[in-house]
Amino acid sequence: MKKIIILIFLSLISITGCMERSEKKIPTPVTITCLTPDSSNPLLSNISPTPEPTHIPDKKPLPAQTLPSINFFLSSPTVTPLPTPCPTKNIDSSESYIFVRKWGSSYYKDNRFGSSNIFTTDSKGPKVWQFSFPIGITTDIKGYVYVLDYDNSLIQKFDSSGNFIRKWGSWGKFEGQVKCPRGITTDYNNNIYVADGNIQKFDSSGNFITKWELFDDNNKKFTDPYAIAIDTEGNVFVVSTGNQDHILHKFTPEGQTIKTWDINEYNDKLSRQCVHYLEDIVIDSYGYIYVVDSLIGTFEDPLRGVYDDICESYVKKFDSNGSFILKWGGERLFPGHISIGLDTRDNILVANSMNNIIQTFDSNGKLISTFGSHGKGDGEFNRPWDITSDHEGNIYVTDYGNHQVQKFKPNPEFKTKK
Repeated sequence: MKKIIILIFLSLISITGCMERSEKKIPTPVTITCLTPDSSNPLLSNISPTPEPTHIPDKKPLPAQTLPSINFFLSSPTVTPLPTPCPTKNIDSSESYIFVRKWGSSYYKDNRFGSSNIFTTDSKGPKVWQFSFPIGITTDIKGYVYVLDYDNSLIQKFDSSGNFIRKWGSWGKFEGQVKCPRGITTDYNNNIYVADGNIQKFDSSGNFITKWELFDDNNKKFTDPYAIAIDTEGNVFVVSTGNQDHILHKFTPEGQTIKTWDINEYNDKLSRQCVHYLEDIVIDSYGYIYVVDSLIGTFEDPLRGVYDDICESYVKKFDSNGSFILKWGGERLFPGHISIGLDTRDNILVANSMNNIIQTFDSNGKLISTFGSHGKGDGEFNRPWDITSDHEGNIYVTDYGNHQVQKFKPNPEFKTKK
């Protein structure tokens, strides 16, 4: 009898447990499908990846957006969650170009005044890959790279991998000599033009062809031709600065004057004592002219005393007739020296010396990308001074303070932020 009662009791417990389990809802795991934005799907048409904040010098980056959290266990299996965008790699501006290689080292010999101040153990002149403050750089249509070695008064030629080919020049004012060279460019016949107080023209092997000086209609010599550019028709454009001149010159390839413009009239009235100084020029494939206009101010420092330096720079855009279109820059964006170049899409490359970065802008001055930082490592700079590109889209930068040239290639994964 006792056995029968125990069996009945155990049966009742089992039945009760089954009833409780049947009433309890077990959380149903929901699988979230990874989807990408698709205009054909109404659920996805308004979904876009989180934008990467763009860094602008002296400005705080915009806060990154955050996606709402998703509960992966829902109380009811009938609830359908909104699809989430696929997690993608956010490519920031530092990835717009990829470091390839660099070459150079420091060598300086001051023989301009009969002295011999040598800052290396080599007394026979700069060796291969040695520079003293490389100030200008350009490429030709064959991909060769030409570097203005400022303090050594040389033009040095390399292939696109940085292998030395030849060099020419010496300090002086005679044919083939270069005195404080500043600007360099090439034409479609691979001739090289150098601004060094005059305009000198060489063939690709360094043989002197011709030179000319800059005069106005009253036979007054313009001082300090600073930068040179060639348009698609082979005309030579030069910007000169000095004695309050802010002149844009247009020449034939042989040096015959075609036209001059005084672009000083486009300068703003300044609230402080500064002087405009034209530093660089490029011309895109449509004939638009871009000029760097830097403002030189007087500063006072307890250690350096009173000195002049660049306080801000602008990029100014003109049409092929010299009519002003627009400008961008200023103290917050370009607080010091800048140089400009063009990429294969006619975007404006800027070597921002004070901030030790390389920037890319479209033709209307909209920032596309930024990369670089201060230092001596790969992709780091100590005052990047000039910039150029080749027909493959590679860019070359003269790293002024590190006495070297750095080469970068476009990142195929980089996507322009909108």
